Amino acid sequence: MTDTITHQGPHPEHGGLETHIGTRDNCSGPDCGPLDPDDEIRDAVLDLESLYEAAHGDTWRVVREEEDVYDTSCRAIGIEPTDHNLLVFQAESITEDDAAYIAAMGPNVGRLLANLLHEIAEDWGPELDNRQAIHQAAHKLATAINNRPSTAPKES
Repeated sequence: MTDTITHQGPHPEHGGLETHIGTRDNCSGPDCGPLDPDDEIRDAVLDLESLYEAAHGDTWRVVREEEDVYDTSCRAIGIEPTDHNLLVFQAESITEDDAAYIAAMGPNVGRLLANLLHEIAEDWGPELDNRQAIHQAAHKLATAINNRPSTAPKES
């Protein structure tokens, strides 16, 4: 079974959304196809903001625990919010590197990335120079990535 790439695009008759096959950039549907760069950035901002609002917690960290599965000890690696007692994701097959990357890209980083994209999208035209706001947003993003929570201690 292969996954089919789809996107949401306008219905040609009633203007609502319908599922189109393929990517939006290659779609021949009416009012579909690639967006201009500013609209593309704004769509990404809205998407990241909604994902942030729906996510559990603000920052995430890697957790490890030993489990007995059918009398065999296995090591499970997971992701949990630092401010909630909730496991977001856990699997035996996830690697340490993948878990660390997922945790580093937690909701707080997504939110700051949305803020940076927003500032970039607003920097248009010869009369507007938003470099200071862009630099501040990029600095906050870099700080969040560089100061992410460490791995949670192993459960015993």
